[in-house]
Amino acid sequence: MDDEIYFIFQTPVRILKFFGLWINKKSSIFYKVYGILVHLLFFEIYGFFMTMYLTKSHGLAIYAEVMSLLPAYFSCAIKTINFMTRVDEIEELFMMIKNCAKDFEIDRKFRKDLIEVNWMYKAFWGGATFSVLLTIVSTLLSQTISVRMWFPFEVDTPFRFWIVVIIQNLNSLSYTAVNMAVVIFPVFFMCYIAGLFELLCKQLESLKEQSSLKLSVMQKPKIPNQTVVIVKPKEPTNREKLLKCIEIHLKIIELVRKVQKLFSTVIFIEGLISTFVLCTTSFLLTIISPQMQTVIFLKVFFLLMTWLLQILLPCYYSERITCLSGELSTSLFHSDWMMENREYQKLVVFFMQNAKRPIKMSALGIFEIDLETFMKIANTAYSFYAVFKRSDVKKKHGKRHHE
Repeated sequence: MDDEIYFIFQTPVRILKFFGLWINKKSSIFYKVYGILVHLLFFEIYGFFMTMYLTKSHGLAIYAEVMSLLPAYFSCAIKTINFMTRVDEIEELFMMIKNCAKDFEIDRKFRKDLIEVNWMYKAFWGGATFSVLLTIVSTLLSQTISVRMWFPFEVDTPFRFWIVVIIQNLNSLSYTAVNMAVVIFPVFFMCYIAGLFELLCKQLESLKEQSSLKLSVMQKPKIPNQTVVIVKPKEPTNREKLLKCIEIHLKIIELVRKVQKLFSTVIFIEGLISTFVLCTTSFLLTIISPQMQTVIFLKVFFLLMTWLLQILLPCYYSERITCLSGELSTSLFHSDWMMENREYQKLVVFFMQNAKRPIKMSALGIFEIDLETFMKIANTAYSFYAVFKRSDVKKKHGKRHHE
């Protein structure tokens, strides 16, 4: 991978390759079998054990605790299967980005945006990992199994207990790394697309009125009757530059369509599951005492923040794509197109007509990926939290009144 263009993808690609999930047409049979086995052990079987635990009646609080994790495992299983079957197409996206990027001079702002989204990914992954570490601390303090699930054997000895604890925590850390890697891919691609639109806006604004002078004549007095003609390299005309911008615009639109096609399922599952998990974790926050159960409260809180960030990032960068793609017509309008000939002006009008509609990304065509969708999900979770909190306060008040 080219460090300048693809450096933000290096960590998630390495993680997916390590767990056998980067399966392309060049992968060996051994690697494919390894990836399938890892997928079964870390997601399907683990999720099955948690589902079996729910078949017994344990009360609403325990049910909410299990359901704050179980949908995440099953959604990750679906997302990784979708990812594994489309690695070749994702590698084609890398080439499409490279082809688009070579038409521009990558400026400092573009690189800064890539560095920022890379730090967001690290913070995103760090928050989720910290939640797992708090789970480990909670297990050590309480000497109880942190993740409630069914086991095919009785955990009735210290040896079996610690074996289960080690397996659970290794699984949680692995799940976190894989899930963060899969989820961040569409975000990284959206960041690139937004950056390309921004570079295209700058290129359109730079179309200035050109001088008709193409060559200069220099007389050398020391050599009589001789004229030296210096021909300057002919620069592309504004018409040629505009046609190139139109070509780049079509490339970026095709890139958007490809990203939406490949990751629409992933983002749809994120939106659906995140709403449910945010509601269950909000309920858990109402029944956990920050003073008496500080570690558990912090674990659930960081889990909640991770899910919020998980849905915020694609919504934010999709919103940037919408805003920047909508600025293309304005950028071209502010160039010196009125000083050009009629043919050029017709070309400008044609481009502005085709670029006047901002690009809006959607998840399977069901809901748009933007900040408004994020706010709806966050408001839904907060509404559930407020309802549960009021209900809990009424119960406590009723008990005191009864006493």
